[in-house]
Amino acid sequence: MRAIFYPKLLALSLAGMTVFLVISRANGAYTKKQQQRENRISRKTKDLDKKDGFNFVIDNTYYSNQALTSVHRLGKTILDQVIVKGSTEVQGHLQVKDSKLSTVHVQGRTNIRDSTIQGAALIQGRTEINNTQFISDLSIQGKFFISGSTVKGELDTQGKFEALHTTFEDRVSIQGLFEVKDAVFQKEVDILGKVYVKRTSFGDTITAVAEKVFLHDVTAQDLYIGEIDQDCCERCKKDSKKCLNKKIQEVTLSGKTTLKGSIIFEAKNGIILLGKEAKIEGEVIGGTIKRL
Repeated sequence: MRAIFYPKLLALSLAGMTVFLVISRANGAYTKKQQQRENRISRKTKDLDKKDGFNFVIDNTYYSNQALTSVHRLGKTILDQVIVKGSTEVQGHLQVKDSKLSTVHVQGRTNIRDSTIQGAALIQGRTEINNTQFISDLSIQGKFFISGSTVKGELDTQGKFEALHTTFEDRVSIQGLFEVKDAVFQKEVDILGKVYVKRTSFGDTITAVAEKVFLHDVTAQDLYIGEIDQDCCERCKKDSKKCLNKKIQEVTLSGKTTLKGSIIFEAKNGIILLGKEAKIEGEVIGGTIKRL
């Protein structure tokens, strides 16, 4: 039995060693092939990265001195002296400097300076823009500050709006606080919120639904003050003329403000606080004038 058993055991051991060697060699071959494959992918990625650095690279968030086909990123993204021919879509914080982009869609905080945006831009998040030109429409959802810039297309914002030394060439619609200094608005401006403006020119009608409007050293055309929705009693809702809860809407014209058109209060409950040097060349409808 022993003479038979040991040879069998030896044979089984040798067979096991053979299988182990085969598996080891196979694993070694697989590892080598896998490494070669990864090296090829790495080389291809580097080659493609030269053409479009956003298709494959995940870790790097800073791009400089590149011409890219498009940008589609998740996370913080910095573009410095970059040209993007296609769309730029970012979910996260976007910083742009000295760049030229086409269409832009950002969900997150955005900072753009010294750049040109050629296509339509939609930004959902707090936004700060300096020395930048927008060729097409711009839409902002969130607090928005813009300085030293030009917006050639329509502007639509929801949130606090602050503008300084900026020209707006098309229609502007603002839902939120409207705070502007040293700016130019060439077409109609619609505002839902308080208005505070200094040293600014309006080339067309201003429509504001607000309790208070303050204009200092401003040149404007017609000013239309829309009625604020009121919580009237059920009996008065059918006939707004019977509602006694209408808030007084106040317009302050100070400095050398000149209105070349009329001021119209839709709710007929307006008060105009008129400075010594301020002028109204048109009519006052639905309101009364008080001298400052």
